[in-house]
Amino acid sequence: MERQEAWLQVSAGHGPGECAWAVLKVAERMQNDAAAAGIEIRTLDVEPGPKPGTAQSVLFSVAGEEGLSRFVGAWRGTVQWIAQSPFRPEHKRKNWFVGVEVLEPPSAAQFDPRDVRFETMRASGPGGQHLNRTESAVRVTHVPTGLQASASEERSQHRNTALAVARLSRKLEGLKDQQRSAAERAAISKVRGVRLYGVRIGSWLTSAGARQLLGIPKFGSLRGKRDRALLAVLLGCGLRRDETASVSVTQFRIVEDRWVIADLIGKLGRIRTVVVPHWAKAAVDQWVPSRLHPGGATVSTNHKGRRN
Repeated sequence: MERQEAWLQVSAGHGPGECAWAVLKVAERMQNDAAAAGIEIRTLDVEPGPKPGTAQSVLFSVAGEEGLSRFVGAWRGTVQWIAQSPFRPEHKRKNWFVGVEVLEPPSAAQFDPRDVRFETMRASGPGGQHLNRTESAVRVTHVPTGLQASASEERSQHRNTALAVARLSRKLEGLKDQQRSAAERAAISKVRGVRLYGVRIGSWLTSAGARQLLGIPKFGSLRGKRDRALLAVLLGCGLRRDETASVSVTQFRIVEDRWVIADLIGKLGRIRTVVVPHWAKAAVDQWVPSRLHPGGATVSTNHKGRRN
């Protein structure tokens, strides 16, 4: 199997001194796990932390044949270190978080160096007297694609350059993956689908079909006004039949300059608010004045043997 290499950066970010202390603890655990898994691990750089016995970041190079991707994947992301603060014994907080970023070594970067533009700038964030004294932060731009990556957590411009290049390489690899996925989707879309058998037992209601359905009730009769209001609420608000039957006049309210049905109780007792289109509210208004009763129900459930 081909030998592979990757970089792992353990960083405290903008966390307190305890996070910088946790960086060394996580780095030590990472080295022990690598040795147990037969992974070669080398320390490339250590950025000192704000207190003795701490590190703002540690950069490792890991290499191996089998198990490297599994080892890298297990450490990628955010690590929670649980311990009492060594600097503030009375502090109640015991959870300290550090980040582990996976980078591609600059030597393996898959781009032409002539296509890259480097810019230096002053770093921002915590850094004490060193901050804004030198232009240690680096931004690198891949001119053909416009992708950018930057690094400012290290005090050395040389180390920030290496990190920025590694991050740019990862972004370019992600762009290639997206392009490959798009090409695969395009190829799949050209493949003829499986021949279907059987009879379709349902269909979606189209806009034209909905307009045609709304035009069926007769406007001149009370029942026609009721049926049109019922259909308008069903179609315009997307309600179920039992939800429509339970709607009350008092639930129609104006919220943020639009009509809504408030406190609608749906399946499993869930309560929600539904927007009412103007044309649906107009259909309800045409029927409600002639149908108001003490209960305030807009639509009543049909039962056999009873006329509505």
